Amino acid sequence: MKKDHPHPFPSSSIQELIKLYEQAAAEVSGTPPLPKEEPLKSKRLSTIPEEDEGRLSLSEEEMITAKGAQASVRRAPSTTPLSNTRAPQRPQETETTRTASAPQTAQGATTRLSEEQIALLLPHHSLVRTYQEEIQRLSARAYGNPNILQEKMQEIQKNPQAGEELSWCMAAHPESIAKLSGKSMLGFKNRERRQAEESFSSLCINIDCYTEAVRQAREGLSQSPEQELKNYERLMGKAAVAELLKKPNHREKESLSETEMSTQIHQNSKVKRHHAQTQYWCRVVFGQSDILQSQVEELFQNPETIEPLAQQLAGNPQSIHKYAGRNFGGLKNKARIHAEAGLSHLIDALDNYAMAVTQVRESILQTQQIKQERHEASEQTLSLQQQQNISQSAQRLEPSTITHEGATPSTQQRERETDFRPRKTAAPKAMAFAS
Repeated sequence: MKKDHPHPFPSSSIQELIKLYEQAAAEVSGTPPLPKEEPLKSKRLSTIPEEDEGRLSLSEEEMITAKGAQASVRRAPSTTPLSNTRAPQRPQETETTRTASAPQTAQGATTRLSEEQIALLLPHHSLVRTYQEEIQRLSARAYGNPNILQEKMQEIQKNPQAGEELSWCMAAHPESIAKLSGKSMLGFKNRERRQAEESFSSLCINIDCYTEAVRQAREGLSQSPEQELKNYERLMGKAAVAELLKKPNHREKESLSETEMSTQIHQNSKVKRHHAQTQYWCRVVFGQSDILQSQVEELFQNPETIEPLAQQLAGNPQSIHKYAGRNFGGLKNKARIHAEAGLSHLIDALDNYAMAVTQVRESILQTQQIKQERHEASEQTLSLQQQQNISQSAQRLEPSTITHEGATPSTQQRERETDFRPRKTAAPKAMAFAS
């Protein structure tokens, strides 16, 4: 009986359990387990009661559960920051982009120079002014007139392409603008002509340089007006630049001066024609073309004075001046006959002149009013366009922000799914370990 069923020693089973517990604790804490020493093979240690085997299997299961829980705990800190710290950085970047681009859009919308303002600022550009002075100096030596290319330079300021055409045309035909200074006879050239030809090549080069300077100045005023205005303020002074920029709007909004109005009326073809007719009939009727000069000037200022003037001529024409020709005892020469017959034509010519002045004046005022309305409409259109540009830029930023924000949760969701997968497998073990 004793040989077949040897009595187990409780001390040996307890020692085995202690060793197993130490091994499990060492694996849980991460330290490598001590090398197992092979137990002595003896009958007493080879056989373990069933209760001890149950305890051993329970401790092994607890050790495996502890390993799984520890692995899940180790993985958790490495994945949690991905969903908590990385993802919110993208909306912050888009918000920063939005705040950085909004001032730029507003800044570009608030400052924009009109074509009139650019045309006024161009002559004051340092390079443009330098080359313009050089062109005037060379023009004086080449053509004898420093302002011979003044109109051409104004055209170049409006359209730089005209400068290239001018340079090519002058190079092909030097006297297309005017004759060169000096004299050349049978191949013999005086000193002035030689200087003119020497200055001509430099003049063409400076025209190219002037054209390029105008192009760069226009691009600068169109693309970066704020920076360019600061440069002009350093050269001219802030007050001078402000006064210069007010002039286009001032000219558009204010009516023409009386001098400018009078000049335009005098230069009108219809007014010129009727004024010439008035002078012709004055010479026929009174023998002098300018006999009614003061009355015509008064008529020009106030066309309504035609009525008293016409009544005076019709009732007593000789109160102004005697008729042309002669009348002896009822006998009238040919000039006198034409003078009396031409009086009605003179009155009609004065009436037509007064009516032409009135119509031209009204036409100029109407044209000025239309220009003012167009200017106001263009300002309104420009302000609306600037507002639309601001709103469109804001709309372009919002979808990008939504896209980044929409992409972030999906990334967070995928990261959370990958993070939670080991946790789902480890959760039952942890719960079993806790129970």
